[in-house]
Amino acid sequence: MNTTSSKNKFDSYLASALSGDKDSQYEVAMMYLNGDDVTKDIKAFENWASKAYEQGHAGSLYELAQYHRTSGLKMRADLTGNKFIEHIELAYKEFGVLAESGLLEAQEILGEMYRSGEGFGIEPDREKAMYWYSVAASNGSKKSNEILLYMSSHPNDAVL
Repeated sequence: MNTTSSKNKFDSYLASALSGDKDSQYEVAMMYLNGDDVTKDIKAFENWASKAYEQGHAGSLYELAQYHRTSGLKMRADLTGNKFIEHIELAYKEFGVLAESGLLEAQEILGEMYRSGEGFGIEPDREKAMYWYSVAASNGSKKSNEILLYMSSHPNDAVL
């Protein structure tokens, strides 16, 4: 149930989002994703997050990538058909953009995604995993460096 102040908060963000403010578009997207002060609406989340990203709000692409990866993995776990592959492929693409732009966390996540393959229908790619772990390690990721060392010393292990 929305209180008057929370309804005003959403309305305020929405008015700014409609006028093109990328930060407000991001806030509206997150409110729709989480059901904060508004009914949860994934299509509206994707719409507003995409608009914010198109205007240069990198955080919105990260949230889209996380949503697509998480929902894809949940669909796989629930055995709800092949739609999860669509979500996982979007996550690969979105995390790729973020990783190329230098976001360390995206580089680590992409290494993990390529290492595991993320499930049915998507094969692990050891070479790409090692590439992204190397990039992340060169940018200061101790975790990626440890995984890279393990992968190098265990060349026959497909998935950790």
